[in-house]
Amino acid sequence: MKKVLPYIVISLAMVAIVGCCSPDEKANSLFIEAFRLVEEAQEAEKISYIDASRLYEKALKKTEIITTKYASSALAVQIVLGKVTLAGYTLSELKEILTQVRMKAKAEGDLRMCAMLVASTITPSLGLFSKDAALADIAISYAEAGDFSMTLDVVKTISDASDKFRVLADVARKYAEAGHFDQALEVARAIKDPYYRSQALTYIAGKYQEAGIKAEASSTLSQSIEAIKTIMDPDRRVSALTEIALTYAKSGMARKASEILSQALKVAETEMEDELIVYSKSRALIDIATNYAEIGQYYRALEVARTIEYPYYESAALANIAVKCVQAGMSTQASEILSQAFEIAKTTRKLYALANVAVKYAEIGMSEKASAILSQAINLAENVDSSYELADIAKMYAEAGQFDQALELTRGVEDPYYKSEALVYIASKYEEHGKQLDDTARKILHEILMELNLVVPKM
Repeated sequence: MKKVLPYIVISLAMVAIVGCCSPDEKANSLFIEAFRLVEEAQEAEKISYIDASRLYEKALKKTEIITTKYASSALAVQIVLGKVTLAGYTLSELKEILTQVRMKAKAEGDLRMCAMLVASTITPSLGLFSKDAALADIAISYAEAGDFSMTLDVVKTISDASDKFRVLADVARKYAEAGHFDQALEVARAIKDPYYRSQALTYIAGKYQEAGIKAEASSTLSQSIEAIKTIMDPDRRVSALTEIALTYAKSGMARKASEILSQALKVAETEMEDELIVYSKSRALIDIATNYAEIGQYYRALEVARTIEYPYYESAALANIAVKCVQAGMSTQASEILSQAFEIAKTTRKLYALANVAVKYAEIGMSEKASAILSQAINLAENVDSSYELADIAKMYAEAGQFDQALELTRGVEDPYYKSEALVYIASKYEEHGKQLDDTARKILHEILMELNLVVPKM
């Protein structure tokens, strides 16, 4: 009996303890803790979404204990009905907030994820470019980084067929780069848009050539040419033709390349005279001039470049030709042509013209000259307020490896399309330079996320 007595006493004590704390009292205690956690999370959002996410998760767990373990309590019923809130949030709102904050927490350390959240704010009223176009850029960026899982996840959020085809063309290219030609061709042939199908097939043909599989390369190029015949847009037809010309040039078929370039030039000269597409014509002529230089026809390349009406594009074409001259061992001619490009760039208000020339000087090893021109462009940036120009300058900083400045400028870009585009570009440059996001970069990304009314995309 003496041995049993202590157990009876302990049991009675436990009953007393349990009895003095009803489900309502326990629920109330948990609610107070959850309420305080939500308030702390709201404050944490101002500094770190990672910390805020952890706090919201703890608050949600305590709230769910109330609604499950103490479901009979009056408070549990009120919470489920949405009549009681935690620091302003109902239970369903708390779950949605946690979902958003988790996404933002990931975006603080992932430029592409941040770009995707920024892209989610794009509406037709905000500008020319669509949300689908921005998402396609992001999907392609993931593909370029080798993350096909995320590529496919982002593609699922794209509704525009043309933008989906653009991503598929890039996926086909990545398969070809890895030597998976059957998969590459399968993806390419599934692309219904003839322009993007041609792009993919031309690239695959080039990879066949590099692998020494000449018969398949020739067959694939023929398929690409057939696709080009159905491209209605002259701008895209010129672009596709110049890509094929370059592929022929790389295989040693300079005469065939020259023939294709002549076709492209004819299209540009006869079908792109409309004032509305003159900018497209200028861009097309850059490609043609560059590819003439690629096949060693430098005089013809310069002739084409000097027919370009707009200084920005003429400067870009000359800068490209200069790089091709350097690659051919023609350093003196390259320096002269690049000087011409620089002088023309100074006559245009396009800041990126100067940045482009600076990059080309860097490519040919003239780093001091590149730095001096880059400084001029940066000085001009003080008076810039348009989104696309700010985004271009941000890219310029990233190109030079000055990532904190690039991100700070991107934060100031108001148009979400250009902001998203800049973030994707900066992400690729981080990888090229072998860099990781530091604390300063994460802080800027946090500020970008704070400043926008973000909508988390459903994937």
